[in-house]
Amino acid sequence: MPDTELFSRYEVLFQESLRRKATVKRHTNVLMHALGYLKELLTPAEKRELLASLEDYRTGLSPLLVPLSLVRFNVRKHDVEYLMGQLYFDPHPKEMMLRLHV
Repeated sequence: MPDTELFSRYEVLFQESLRRKATVKRHTNVLMHALGYLKELLTPAEKRELLASLEDYRTGLSPLLVPLSLVRFNVRKHDVEYLMGQLYFDPHPKEMMLRLHV
């Protein structure tokens, strides 16, 4: 496939993906799916903490950063390879992190 055709197809698919707005429901779904990979690795107390933080996010009591950070921590702690490669948990280059605090 020529590069121009490949680029055109990529651009169309990329634009389509950007049309899907990130919502609380979608974030909750993604994080629950990730918890499925951790369920056999976490203690009951860790599961309760993660589920409580997710429920607080879902009901608007805490920001997404709270359950996201807990899941990301446990993914790294338990070396869950499949999840470690997901951009969802590290979407921004570290060089841009300071810009996120403005």
